[in-house]
Amino acid sequence: MKKVIFALLLSTTLFACSGGLEKTYTPRVLAANESFDEFPKSKKNVLTLVRVDSNRADNQDHFVIKYKDTTINIQDGKKPLATLFKNARFINSQNTAAVVQVVDSSAMVSPFYLVVVKDGKSDVISLDRPSTGKEDAKFTDGLVELSRTNFVINNDFIVNSVNGKVYPIKRQNDSERIQGRFFMYSRDKTTLVFLTPSALYQVNYRNGETQTLQVPASLLAEPDRAAGEIQQNYGWITNANGTPFLKYNGNPDRIVDIKEFKN
Repeated sequence: MKKVIFALLLSTTLFACSGGLEKTYTPRVLAANESFDEFPKSKKNVLTLVRVDSNRADNQDHFVIKYKDTTINIQDGKKPLATLFKNARFINSQNTAAVVQVVDSSAMVSPFYLVVVKDGKSDVISLDRPSTGKEDAKFTDGLVELSRTNFVINNDFIVNSVNGKVYPIKRQNDSERIQGRFFMYSRDKTTLVFLTPSALYQVNYRNGETQTLQVPASLLAEPDRAAGEIQQNYGWITNANGTPFLKYNGNPDRIVDIKEFKN
């Protein structure tokens, strides 16, 4: 009996020293029309972002992710096991879904994942799409804030951090992420405009409609001047489907509401 008790005590000690339970997840692909606004049946069924104190060369807060008493790690193919994360933020008020970025030594933009709890079970979803774009290094900007409640990840996903919605952004070319930078959005914030080397690429992330707007090359080369020019000579026109797109209005004297635009 003494040996059994000793073994149990030793097991408990080793468990405590190891830092607790851990579980490694293989991320899956985002499914169409998924929602992550899960309301937990118990107060325990939520995620916790635990800030880790360490010497951080990137001057960013680092976190481990926990579901109840279990630390979540991510193994994505042949990539190193991901245990530490940055840019961590919840995307609903219930704390059942969070976007996180891996902390690694890669020179490229580190991958992003969505960690969620659904029906009392935790899961991990990749927010990375393969791309063969020649200018990927130039236009892969990581997380870009559009407003207090919306942000874009690598030109491929837009996230609403209030209601737990994540939308893939339709590409110009399926094999490569949008080769441009976010420029502005429509008044209802559903149509995004990207400044590409040859035109303004417009995409409505809710219904997938797209349009390419040709503008003078001089505007494409000078984004700061382009913003003022477009405010004066272009406006948002809603098509038959109710989708707003930027159009040339043909009237240089038209007064445009500045609220229609965001730089």
